[in-house]
Amino acid sequence: MTFDLSSIYQKPNYWLPTHIEYEGQGRAEFQDPKGSAWGHTKVFFDEFNEYIVEMQVEDIASDQPLPLGLHQLLSGDKPIVEKGKITLGLMPSKNNLCTQLLVETPDGNFIAENIEFLSPTFGWNADTGTKETIRFYPHKSRFDAKNLNPAKYWVLPLINFVSKFMEYDPNLANHPLRIYPDAIIPSDIPEDKRQTAEYVAIQKSRLILFEFNDARGFIEALPDYDEKEKQLLGRQIPSAITSAMVGEIGDNPIDLDKIEQWFPFYLLDLLALAIGNEIAIPWIEFRDKNGDLVRRAHGSLSFGRSLFIKGAKAIDEAIHRGIGRLLTISQSCTELRESYFQVALRHTILGGRNGQSIEDKLDHLCRGLDALCEQHKLAQQHLLKYTSLTDKEVIQKAIKQTESIILSIAKAADSAGDTAQSRYLQTVMGRLGNVTNQDRKFGLAICDLLKKFNLPDADILDNYFSKNPRKDGFNKWTDLVSHYRGRVIHIGYFNFKTNEHEFDNIWTVTQHLHDILLRIILTILGYDGEYQPTVSRFTEKQPLDWVKPDTPADRLRY
Repeated sequence: MTFDLSSIYQKPNYWLPTHIEYEGQGRAEFQDPKGSAWGHTKVFFDEFNEYIVEMQVEDIASDQPLPLGLHQLLSGDKPIVEKGKITLGLMPSKNNLCTQLLVETPDGNFIAENIEFLSPTFGWNADTGTKETIRFYPHKSRFDAKNLNPAKYWVLPLINFVSKFMEYDPNLANHPLRIYPDAIIPSDIPEDKRQTAEYVAIQKSRLILFEFNDARGFIEALPDYDEKEKQLLGRQIPSAITSAMVGEIGDNPIDLDKIEQWFPFYLLDLLALAIGNEIAIPWIEFRDKNGDLVRRAHGSLSFGRSLFIKGAKAIDEAIHRGIGRLLTISQSCTELRESYFQVALRHTILGGRNGQSIEDKLDHLCRGLDALCEQHKLAQQHLLKYTSLTDKEVIQKAIKQTESIILSIAKAADSAGDTAQSRYLQTVMGRLGNVTNQDRKFGLAICDLLKKFNLPDADILDNYFSKNPRKDGFNKWTDLVSHYRGRVIHIGYFNFKTNEHEFDNIWTVTQHLHDILLRIILTILGYDGEYQPTVSRFTEKQPLDWVKPDTPADRLRY
């Protein structure tokens, strides 16, 4: 008996749209003047995060006269009456708030509320049949399908998620939202073909698995993923929906004003950290147990921008198999929703992007480290913290003697009428009075941060610098990173043309600071898998604590 294995090839399930169109009769309600407009309305959302909501106005109504028609209804300004004439400014200072826009379609209703921004196009052309139109710009909106079943799953169409999909779970074989559900193997298949058939039946069943809400979630590539990945990496398209992320809702509400209270938007930042480029979403879908649409939420829903810019991978799924683990274990991190951590996380992502200047990369990384130092109260240093009491007394006595000398010079300058010199010397005295107290030095703060997280990098490099004096005179790693941070934050550029700065030296520090940030961020998140060190010239697998006190400096790229 012959058996055709092609009969059990997996067939794609095209359930996730990559652009959305709603079309039907729309009605817009306005606040002041109170009234309404209605007409045929088209709504369009695409995978580039662009949208159009446009109504061709057929008629308007109001509880007060509108001699100026649609122009008066849409304007938030009061009409001006002069010599019996009613006028409005050509450019209103504000729009009449649209309290609700409802578009009825055969499949459900599109609803947007409290729309502050809209743009009208006035004038009706009898020859072409062109009507007055209103374009709406809602901050948030939703589509409620004609499906009364309760929602069970949430779905994120992931823009620009480029990775490998290496995991498999037989329990998800026939999940209603699988892109490539497992093929069914006929019971009468010849025994000598069964093993091959079992492989063929799941050949495309490659996922990234994670846990959310006590249930298994997954990320799966869309049927055209390979082509979109090629186009993104080849810069042929600016962005694309490449995959679907699916999780269970549990008892959480799907009302627009409550979604942000529970929805794990931070998962997008974690995905971006792992693969090196920002991840965006065009909308969120909520679907029932059968996979049918219940509600779709539109709006500005996440941090990531939709333009694809490749960056440094922290987790290469083909090598580390760690993305799902990161998504799962990070949910227990109490810091994940804190503002300081979100800022540090996002600067880490942005600092790893390709195609930007060395100044911009270093700026992002320094700001990320600044946020961590500030949170852990390490940004300021007590300069005599490690000094003995006897030595403190000697230092303070010397400072008082120096202050006395400067004061006498300042008084002499005052007597001679040299107020400029006196003013500057007073500033010197103020600085001198604080010289043993507190300071804000980036390099020292980073050393304290490294010590807090048991990272020996600073000690390794200070030891290396002492044995290998540098041409630029910075023989302490703390001084070097402080100088680079001050240069990029306060001056804004490095001077390569005059050889004041060497690109390779700055690049080394930049890559190292990025690696430090990655290790600290992943440690705070509780990640216990392997990652790709930024300082490595090759693809490798390393635990977060791979840097030991005896690690050679050249492993850190110095």
